[in-house]
Amino acid sequence: MKYRVQFKKLFCCAIGLLSSYLAHGADFLQTKYGVLSIAGDFQQNKLVLNGKALSLPGGDADYASLAIVEKYVVSDGEAILISDSAGAGCQFYRFVLLNKTSPIITPAFGTCDDNPRVSQNGDQISLKMKNKKSKTETFIYSNGIVKKNGKELK
Repeated sequence: MKYRVQFKKLFCCAIGLLSSYLAHGADFLQTKYGVLSIAGDFQQNKLVLNGKALSLPGGDADYASLAIVEKYVVSDGEAILISDSAGAGCQFYRFVLLNKTSPIITPAFGTCDDNPRVSQNGDQISLKMKNKKSKTETFIYSNGIVKKNGKELK
């Protein structure tokens, strides 16, 4: 009986660790330009393309808890939407444009809304998000650039 209880505890711990690994350590996407993956521990992720770490705009200090959300095919490559959350309460986003030359990574953007409405019209991808005042803000991605209200984010 004693061993059965210890086995159950050990089994539950193993399942928890496996779930954590799958949620945070095995995020990858096969693209036309290679494998884009998220490597590292929770809250200390790295964005990796074909085994090479990519730098985020603003420096590597911006790395937090990254996740691959969706891939969009555009005329100049593949635009990958990445979630980037510095903490449990706020989620931002980035696009990674993969093309024949070098990856382009946009600055982080968003309103802390973790459920944006995303739509694609040709090469333009728009994300509509509620801000803290419940008003909708629209972010538009096109050609490696994200704009909010017509102004490029830097």
